[in-house]
Amino acid sequence: MVPYWRGKTEAYLGLAVFNAFFDRKRGKKYGVTAWTRFPLRLLSLQQTQRIGEILMHAEMHRLEEPDIRSHDNFPFSLGYLVGSKNTPNKVTNRSNKRDATKSDYRREFERFSDPEGGEDARESVKVFPSCPICGSDVKIRATDDLRLAHYCTADRSACSYQQRSRPEEDEYQVFADDELPVHIVDNELYRYAPTMIVGTIDKITAVGYERKSAHLYAGKMSHWCPDHGFASFGECTEKYGCDSRFGGNNAERGNHLVPLSETPLDEPYDIAPGLQIQDELHLLEESLGTFDSHFETFVDKYQRYNGEQRTKIVGATATIEEYDEQAKELYLRKAERFPAQGPVVGENFYATTRQATRRHFVGIMPHGKTHINAVIQLDYYYLQTVEELRTELESASGTHALVDQLGFETVSTNDDLLELLEKYETALTYTISKRDKNRYTQSMRGQIAGYLREDGLREPNLAELTGDTPFEEVEDILGNLEDPPADYRDRYNTIAATNMISHGVDVDRFNHMLFFGMPRQTAEYIQSSSRTGRTFPGSVFVCFNPARERDQSHYHLFEKYHEFLDRLVEPVPINRWSHFSVRRTLPSMIFAWILNQWMYESDEWLYFGDQVSQLVRSLQSGRGRQYGVSINSTTDFQQLLEASYGSDLCGELPEAFREILDRERDRAFTNLENIQQDMASEALNPGTMMSLRDIDEQIPFLPVDRDNENLFYSMNEQ
Repeated sequence: MVPYWRGKTEAYLGLAVFNAFFDRKRGKKYGVTAWTRFPLRLLSLQQTQRIGEILMHAEMHRLEEPDIRSHDNFPFSLGYLVGSKNTPNKVTNRSNKRDATKSDYRREFERFSDPEGGEDARESVKVFPSCPICGSDVKIRATDDLRLAHYCTADRSACSYQQRSRPEEDEYQVFADDELPVHIVDNELYRYAPTMIVGTIDKITAVGYERKSAHLYAGKMSHWCPDHGFASFGECTEKYGCDSRFGGNNAERGNHLVPLSETPLDEPYDIAPGLQIQDELHLLEESLGTFDSHFETFVDKYQRYNGEQRTKIVGATATIEEYDEQAKELYLRKAERFPAQGPVVGENFYATTRQATRRHFVGIMPHGKTHINAVIQLDYYYLQTVEELRTELESASGTHALVDQLGFETVSTNDDLLELLEKYETALTYTISKRDKNRYTQSMRGQIAGYLREDGLREPNLAELTGDTPFEEVEDILGNLEDPPADYRDRYNTIAATNMISHGVDVDRFNHMLFFGMPRQTAEYIQSSSRTGRTFPGSVFVCFNPARERDQSHYHLFEKYHEFLDRLVEPVPINRWSHFSVRRTLPSMIFAWILNQWMYESDEWLYFGDQVSQLVRSLQSGRGRQYGVSINSTTDFQQLLEASYGSDLCGELPEAFREILDRERDRAFTNLENIQQDMASEALNPGTMMSLRDIDEQIPFLPVDRDNENLFYSMNEQ
């Protein structure tokens, strides 16, 4: 834990890059060094851009180290893993058509590779708008080896990254000179096991439905495809674009694959991620934290089962209380806090609080007017003052009096003051609910716009940042704020926001903030108010609701509350032993072992119902090892499932939790033993989790006849 204004990201990035070099120095030529997980999609996008810049600088330094620059040492690379709504899971797919063509298997890839119609598709998945090294525009290309690659559009002479000293032999170097070392397609991550992965916490559920997760967690890759990277289970990871059966250029069924032991890469060495970095740890609460805790202990057990070292976990947060309890609930591990709180407020052994004003807090309790009217009047006066000052500065014949009154060393002319004013022209208003946000935006676009128009001043140019704001629109709004247009009329000067902005939104021009009521939790207040004053001193106005008793209490104790703010953070509500949770996560635990362990051990296609049915029957009769897996009976499976929930880390599971686990396990085994469906995972209801937020009751839709079956297949193709 570090103070909430700056520093957490820099701290864990330094740790991750140090470990990346350490891994290469001790012989880990490829594989994941650090896996950074974020609870929110917006966080992962912004941090990816920061991490990418540091990793590219690190790669240039790696190439200067003789003992780790050889062609069989993979370049430092970054994987972006956030889900199919933002980036594709894969660019080649199976086809249900009887006479499928090459284009049917590559339909997703061709959507991006189309020279004319693919530009919008390529732009929609772009993670880096500009080159982190030279600042030039970045574009996406669909490459011959079936990647979606970011590339710098600058001439080679203008970008030092393009001039990096690459090994002469480049069979394992993956990226072209002008390409950023970034993988954005899930399948690419399984093909090349990047050095660092950045993604959402929800992707941990992939262990329950994607066998290739084993590449990243336990190094189950066994072969190398000269065209498409790591392979396992006797097939190229990109088989629908590689195998000649599907229109690819290579022999059928992986005959062209080279065992890793016969390549300079050698077999995987200490392949499990060395570090797991959980950013904004305090957001893993309630059902999200409970579900995640089950997957965390599965991964822990799975790695130890395969002889891998346990991943070290770093939890980064600025607002947490009873951290040891949360770490125990999430990971069943003992936690150490750094830096620990000292006996004096604002001080500890490693740091003291600088006496510098970052934010000025003002509490306001309206009298004689409604809460909403007080809020919009505060914003009206702020915008009016900014616009009037801008008009005066632009029309002044001499130096404005305010220049001398301020007495700033860096502000000596009207232009200097205009430049400073630009940093403060945006009014950020935080609303507690969407209902309040709607009331606020209606009043600003109607009533306040009319007032400013009557004053002859610019009307509010308002944007919304909420959980409902489309991802592309969020990017456009943040782009406008971070790189404001030259014409002030095109710049946003009013932002209506909900708690969506509380994490990961780092905008230097957020320097005035107004709270439309007091947030319900101290942690939320700290996180959201810290959006202001990150580079320049800021002001935070809290307009309390006079009708709420809690707001009245905060108003009367305003100074004392802020004096002890860090000490008043509420504990995170989380219970890994919640009774309802095991029914939702157990199907994923079962298939995580089936797909990531026993499929590799038995060399059987355990996606399919008949194969899984045979496996379960073998375990029921105590003949699992004859089937080819490392356990022999359902009793062994039961013990493994209990260990996946943490029994070997905490002793026995709580009795009530274990009873539910036993009941649900027996029901699942019965269904798997008597599978009627083609795909094994369809035998369980609820099915495997696709996301940690996947908690709704599932209702299967099945075709009733052949005509409807064809319709279902057609819909699946889309």
